[in-house]
Amino acid sequence: MKALYKTMLLCTFLFLSVGAHQVTAQSNDFEPTKAEVKTALNHAFADFVEAVRPYYTVGQSYNQFKRSLLLGSASSRASLPNVPQQGEKMLEKAYNYLKSGYSINRIKKEQNYTTMGNAILYVNQQAQERNRDYIEMEPILFGENSTFPTNNLREGRCKWWQLWCHLESVFGPEGGQILSAIIGVIIAIIIP
Repeated sequence: MKALYKTMLLCTFLFLSVGAHQVTAQSNDFEPTKAEVKTALNHAFADFVEAVRPYYTVGQSYNQFKRSLLLGSASSRASLPNVPQQGEKMLEKAYNYLKSGYSINRIKKEQNYTTMGNAILYVNQQAQERNRDYIEMEPILFGENSTFPTNNLREGRCKWWQLWCHLESVFGPEGGQILSAIIGVIIAIIIP
């Protein structure tokens, strides 16, 4: 299974490499180091945690937190959507940081680049397999529930499920183009 996952990631990298070279040329030959990408992914994950913070209430269980986030109410009786492991890992880590009272600055110092990187690679892979735009596919990471795209308690910033936007919060408006340029570096970090 792990070999298949590595093969799929490498195929994704090869597919994107041509586009990444074009984007890199357009973005002033931006070639980030592994350390820069790790830092950017850590900061983007911290931004994600801040985006889900309004859905957490002190004393809430993980299940209640997920219901609040994915269904709009901690007491909702509706079934939770099936969340792929990459999305589940992001939600679990975010919940644990919120439960422990971590600040955004402390979260930025934690090693969350693999969690964020795996999530980005998963969404990218799903977008390619379905021949759809990356941004359009972001909700798949959290179960493709039709409720949460309208459920956003954080005004004027990224919606909590928008990974691309969280990267833009780190890289600025060129974040999307830079994502294409760094996808190979993300793969190299996650699969050494």
